[in-house]
Amino acid sequence: GGGDKAKELGAINYIGNEEYPAGLAGGRYFAKHGAKHVICVNTVPGAGNLEDRCRGIADGMAEAGFQAEQLPLPSSAFGDPTAVAEAIKATLLGDETIDGVFAISSGDADSAFIGMQQAGKTETVQLGSFDMNVSGLERIRDGEQLFAIDQQPWLQGFLAVSLSDGYVNYGLAMATSPLLTGPGIVDSSNIDATLKGGEQGYR
Repeated sequence: GGGDKAKELGAINYIGNEEYPAGLAGGRYFAKHGAKHVICVNTVPGAGNLEDRCRGIADGMAEAGFQAEQLPLPSSAFGDPTAVAEAIKATLLGDETIDGVFAISSGDADSAFIGMQQAGKTETVQLGSFDMNVSGLERIRDGEQLFAIDQQPWLQGFLAVSLSDGYVNYGLAMATSPLLTGPGIVDSSNIDATLKGGEQGYR
């Protein structure tokens, strides 16, 4: 998906997140917070959107003169938390310079944290992820995860429905296209509000 695909399909707008800019924001955030060597764990290598996320991470780090590389896992690892955790553990133990792990989903972030724990690296390696779940938000609150990139999916759905209604019934259209709901960054500065939003069903 994305703005270009929306134009190709003749859609009235694209509401959502652009993968590469979101990854770029993540790489810049890592670099700003001291990471110098990040791995982007890709559990579906070859998928365009996930490749864009990892490419953005690498470019954001490179802007600050630091390094990020993709850790592509075999297709058999997809949906297998143990395999993902073991791969991350082995990678961290094999390279002492790695100080950041980026997961392309909230589920993979759970696995990444387990791998970091098993490698004894939770104090020296920072964790970031795309998207959020309860355990990820709790890790951010507890200082065990640095950040998560938020696409604000509730807002994606709300805006898509309300703007479509306005367009069909009243001829209203947004001058801005695409209409991006991310990337937002959830970290220690806004975790309390994010958790509250989650409790109320908005995050």
